[in-house]
Amino acid sequence: MFVSTGLITALPLVLFGFATARTPLTVLGMLHFLLPSMQFLIGYCGPHESISTVGVDVHCLVWAGAAFFPASDAGVFRDARSRAARSLSACVKFARSFVARAS
Repeated sequence: MFVSTGLITALPLVLFGFATARTPLTVLGMLHFLLPSMQFLIGYCGPHESISTVGVDVHCLVWAGAAFFPASDAGVFRDARSRAARSLSACVKFARSFVARAS
């Protein structure tokens, strides 16, 4: 049984390597943002795991960055710093109120 643990560990990594070689980098980049957030939502809504405000703040920072860079490349933001700061503070306020209501 101990010997099979190496195979059980290596097989998903090898399959991931094959899949990433055939997947466009833009898709992989978005998956790296989506999957941790999906795990967060499943853990929070499913078994009702607790989360600190720091964890919520970190998710807000990740998604603010994920929204900021494509939008800034498209020329959506004229004054990027002030708009990003306003959207980030609004996201953090919403997330903190969500955590406060849930607990």
